[in-house]
Amino acid sequence: MTTKSDIYEQIVQNYMSPTESDTAEAIINDAFHKAADSLQKLIKHPVKPGQASMISLEKLLPNIHKDISKTYYIESEIRGKITGKSFFSIPCAEADMYYSYFSADKICMDDTFKKAIMLETANIVTASAIAHFANVFKIACYAHVPSLEINNTEYLHRKIIYDMNYNNIIFIYKNNFEIQQAPISPSFIFTFDIKFIDLVIQNHEKIINYTLNQQP
Repeated sequence: MTTKSDIYEQIVQNYMSPTESDTAEAIINDAFHKAADSLQKLIKHPVKPGQASMISLEKLLPNIHKDISKTYYIESEIRGKITGKSFFSIPCAEADMYYSYFSADKICMDDTFKKAIMLETANIVTASAIAHFANVFKIACYAHVPSLEINNTEYLHRKIIYDMNYNNIIFIYKNNFEIQQAPISPSFIFTFDIKFIDLVIQNHEKIINYTLNQQP
């Protein structure tokens, strides 16, 4: 059976040339690298981003009904000339190790403290990524105040399906960060509507020149 995300992937394939698709993916990967750099500066520990790519909802969450583990999800709405959302997440089982980068005193780590750390982390890494989009496209865009939820992957599944049905979300990009020498693997997801690809197509040559100028 053809799913809605399959249809969206077909739209993308028909809408973009292979070169434009590669350019879009390069922009996303650069944004994730900016976010990883910001996270590394925040926790003063090496952070390695993976290779991001556009994926379907089914590929994003293949075992949705089997995964009951709790995770911190911090959602930020992207506003301005780009419309979409970001989801920064850390499994609750890994959270105590992450908190230790901010305080060695576990007594101080009440729920308010933990929530503040997660929100500030998401705020910093998301802002870094979106600033990259603004610089590449020469547009105004920003992340709205983030919100935090502790839930399982079904929560994220429902959120993205809702946005696909009602907010015209088409593109899903995911990256996993690895905090070196620590059992912590935050995930970062961006979802976008068609405006993102419109900007890639309209500014394709400028983006290539911008990317070349940013290389060391």
